[in-house]
Amino acid sequence: MIRRPPRSTRKESSAASDVYKRQLLIFTLLLPASISIVVDYMSKRKSVGVVPEDDKEERVSLDDKERRSIVSDLCATKGVAKTGLARTLKKLYDKGLLKDSLAASRHHVAATSLIAYRRQVQRSIEEDALYRETPYGTLLREVDLPTGEKRPRVLHYIHPMALIYLLCIVNASLFDLVKHIVDQGTRTFRIVVFMDGINPGNPLAPDPQRLLQGIYWTFLELPNWFLRRKDSWFVFSLGRDIHFNKLPGGLPDLVKLIIEIFFGNRTAEHSFKDGITISNSARNESVVVDVEFGGFLADEKGHKQGLGLKGQAGNTICLDCRNCKNRWCKLQAGEQYYWDPDLDNRKRLTTPLFKAIINAISTEPHKGTRENICVQYGINWVPTGILFSHLMCTVVDPTHCYLRDWMHTLVQDGVLSTEIALLVQAFSVFGMNTTFIQKWSQQLTYPHKIEGNPKRFFKPELMSTDHVKHFAGDVITMTFLLIGFAVENILTDDDVVKNALDGHVECFRYMFIILCILRRGEMTQRIADRLRDVVVEHARLFLRLY
Repeated sequence: MIRRPPRSTRKESSAASDVYKRQLLIFTLLLPASISIVVDYMSKRKSVGVVPEDDKEERVSLDDKERRSIVSDLCATKGVAKTGLARTLKKLYDKGLLKDSLAASRHHVAATSLIAYRRQVQRSIEEDALYRETPYGTLLREVDLPTGEKRPRVLHYIHPMALIYLLCIVNASLFDLVKHIVDQGTRTFRIVVFMDGINPGNPLAPDPQRLLQGIYWTFLELPNWFLRRKDSWFVFSLGRDIHFNKLPGGLPDLVKLIIEIFFGNRTAEHSFKDGITISNSARNESVVVDVEFGGFLADEKGHKQGLGLKGQAGNTICLDCRNCKNRWCKLQAGEQYYWDPDLDNRKRLTTPLFKAIINAISTEPHKGTRENICVQYGINWVPTGILFSHLMCTVVDPTHCYLRDWMHTLVQDGVLSTEIALLVQAFSVFGMNTTFIQKWSQQLTYPHKIEGNPKRFFKPELMSTDHVKHFAGDVITMTFLLIGFAVENILTDDDVVKNALDGHVECFRYMFIILCILRRGEMTQRIADRLRDVVVEHARLFLRLY
């Protein structure tokens, strides 16, 4: 279980709420030039030269492509920012120093407003990078989406091999980081793909027409301090849910398409299965890296929809353990319920067993019998999806592809959200209800940067009987607050209250330790063993109390 990519917003749980604000490009070029440099450059262009005072001819027209080429060259001149360049070009045009406007309107004709100049500069910078040639092709690509609609749909994406190649050229530090990892003996890098839903606007009243899917990827071998930063998760694509859901198999078809682009035949010329060579032209150095698929990172909903699983609707809830069954199942020998803290009895899924399950579902001719098999193993029948693709067991290892996003799986939609609600109910028996705790929390002084909104903490309308209606950032901060509340109001109270609530506080303390270990991010074998022990102790105490 690893943490999802961090956000640029303060709230860790905004479910990619700021992704749509980010550029598809990981890098942008902010390059300066003075007015004299611009005028000197313009004087060397035949069609856009400086107009002599005695030259009364009309301004020459430029097509949109030539405009972008000129502005792109100017952007590559060191010395001026994008806004400064736009203002400089407009001022020169207004003073009559340019024969033609270097800005274009949406109809690709000359325009003279500052906004038009800003748009032209931005487009020139983006398109210069997006269509820049690399040994692995251009950065921006597109692939058809077989939605079956009359209007063809395409998915625009940033080719991962071209992106990492360009990033290592423009950023020597990234090249040095990769080279250092290779020099330490790691020649094979594992790719992890992260998918998350994006809901622009009000998350409590989502508009299905605006729902998006953000797709990112990274290398697991990058150091942990780097993976905890948003810039280490490279953008692959961004698309609308309504289009992906019209694929024959829905999101499992999209996941299959993504893996084909990374490792399959979608990019006929290049894919990661042949490895990648990255270089630093300034120092004439290069590094060859082998690449394999490391897994899918998602929350429970993401795994269910992306892989085509039944989740809580199946007898087997996930792909990890073949003997963990749902609550309504009658256990057979060697099986256990998914909440059983006896982790030593867990039996992991094996590749031969997975192949046998897929084969049994695929070859069953009767619909009813096939559905019974699907329910038994928790897999949906999606013949065009990733689980039934030849990529499984060749590119994707079904026994190690299930990576959980603990920010959702544990915090927002998991046991921590439930335990906070149950703990508050236990406190309320002794007069310390939600309103009391909320007033206590409002008296505190919070740091400037805090996860969550303090005004929302412990609001009665957001506290349910078995979970709290908060984002993960709120839940994390509320966990720290409840620990402080327990120390101040429970552990120092009279013996009756202390003895009655001691087990609840101890159980919550275990959860607090789990959260601290996961937030720390560093994971050694010793820390992993400690985490496992605490998880088991917490599970046993939680089951006894609640």
